[in-house]
Amino acid sequence: MEKALDSFFDGNPAAIAVLSGVSMEPNLKTGDIAVVENPKTYGGGRDKAFQQISEGDMVMTLTHETDYQGRYTGHVVPQIHRVDRVNRDETGRATAIFTKGDNNSRRDRFPVLPTTSPSTVDRPAQYLIGKVYSTTSMGGP
Repeated sequence: MEKALDSFFDGNPAAIAVLSGVSMEPNLKTGDIAVVENPKTYGGGRDKAFQQISEGDMVMTLTHETDYQGRYTGHVVPQIHRVDRVNRDETGRATAIFTKGDNNSRRDRFPVLPTTSPSTVDRPAQYLIGKVYSTTSMGGP
């Protein structure tokens, strides 16, 4: 997983993603551009980046793809959604992040967990790629 993310960022502090889909409409549309911050730019790496995520932030994650009946397809796909809730332990450390598309009626099925390894089917979860810190409308449909 880390090698795939390294190639996504290619050693840069950020990467650009082109959006597709309707889950973030009307705020983001297909063809819009998102700038995603590389978690390695934080002094503490992925854990520090995870701890600095707040409700309302947009994040890019890898998540398990499901078909229209909610069954796993076996693919892991990137998505950009907004943080809806952050669970914290008694010390204030984030233990799980819950996301939701702005245009969706419910939260995403799986939480984002503070892990550096991909989830398994017996404990599905999203994997944090990075925080979206800028978006640009490309005048899509």
